[in-house]
Amino acid sequence: MKILIATLGSHGDVQPYVALGQGLQAAGHDVSLCTCEHFTGFIREHGLDYRPMNNDFVDLVASMEGRAALEGMQNLWGTVNRGIRASAPCSPAGVPLVGSAGSGVEVY
Repeated sequence: MKILIATLGSHGDVQPYVALGQGLQAAGHDVSLCTCEHFTGFIREHGLDYRPMNNDFVDLVASMEGRAALEGMQNLWGTVNRGIRASAPCSPAGVPLVGSAGSGVEVY
């Protein structure tokens, strides 16, 4: 079976999916991991196929608005409000984020 794992986040968010992908690959599946370009080498070093995702999320977190949203997480509603405003430039619903990375895989 062809499996595409898509994830966003930091190294700590991506690493568990690399381990999952390795386990699925060891069980005989064809596994690709789709995430920001920053992790290309890390994913390939662990024997998995890398599929590109644009860097909108990484750019958002690195921006002043993204950092302000992360730093102000004590207040849930303020965080949600800042997050909505800061994410406006990102691709809607993640569809353009993944782009053609999902071609040739089955979705369940």
